[in-house]
Amino acid sequence: MRKILRRVDEQGPPAREAARRLHDEEGITVLDEKPSTLLVEGDPDAIEAAVETMGGWSVYSFAKIKKPDARPRVARAPRK
Repeated sequence: MRKILRRVDEQGPPAREAARRLHDEEGITVLDEKPSTLLVEGDPDAIEAAVETMGGWSVYSFAKIKKPDARPRVARAPRK
């Protein structure tokens, strides 16, 4: 399962150090790294446990949202 990790406290480790710590954890893969955000994949319980030990970081669920179909639709068939 994918999760977004966000640095919420200046006292927390920087993203590069947090990513290094997560690489060492079993079952967690870092997919993307930004200055204050990490995208990770793995066991949700393992991710939560790793973030608790780091401090200064929060875990958020990753959700894909489908883009709505903006094409106009005909409400009913035209009369003949």
